[in-house]
Amino acid sequence: MRKFLACAALFLSNAPIEAASYIFGASRSDTVPAVILTFDGSISFAATDTGWINADGQHVKANSNYVAGAFYTAAEGPGNYNNWFTFDLGPSGLTHQYTTAELSIIEYGYYLNEPVTYTLFDVSASAQDLDADRSVNDVEGQHIFNDLGSGEAYGAYSFDTLGFGGDTSKSIVINLSSDFVSQVNSGILSTFAMGGTLNPGALGGDLPHFYDVPEPTTWALMLIGFGGTGATMRRRSRIARALRITAASSRARG
Repeated sequence: MRKFLACAALFLSNAPIEAASYIFGASRSDTVPAVILTFDGSISFAATDTGWINADGQHVKANSNYVAGAFYTAAEGPGNYNNWFTFDLGPSGLTHQYTTAELSIIEYGYYLNEPVTYTLFDVSASAQDLDADRSVNDVEGQHIFNDLGSGEAYGAYSFDTLGFGGDTSKSIVINLSSDFVSQVNSGILSTFAMGGTLNPGALGGDLPHFYDVPEPTTWALMLIGFGGTGATMRRRSRIARALRITAASSRARG
């Protein structure tokens, strides 16, 4: 079934096999806690906001999609996207001395042309600056894009399942560094952001043509459509098989 969905998605996207890679397509965090920071396996904080900024400095305010990698949209065209997550641990979150930390992120949709690594970094931009409306060639937005993909690395996750895929009920889990935990324990990190970038994931070849940074409803409708197409194909296969059997029986009687 996964191979069929991949083929159907490739057909609908009008993209060749060499399309560049992206992850977290059609993601969102405004209805469910999609990104969760957990300390010592039990103390959890949901991200207060999520989003993206592309290499041209563009961003749509209040769009919680956290796509990363190379993507095509009708509004912004082809581009490279880095993502971000903001957190507020509050007073209660700073009363503990933690030993471990991990970040879980709902997978949503992806397309991988080759194995890639997603890396989390520290971020200097404020939450307000991250979630501001920005048009093409926004200089501050371009600086933020670079900030999201550089600096002190907090953790990384490798993706190696190629083609189209994704699961809205599955999360990837990234183990965060001891330096990150130390910064939280010392109070340096209380209200903060993490940035993420996909490597190699940069533009190369043609891009998957989903004509928006899709909202989850778009992704859901695509999956429903794939399922309907698959059911039709299965029905046609059963009919064709029945016709072959009937024809063979007629020849045998003749």
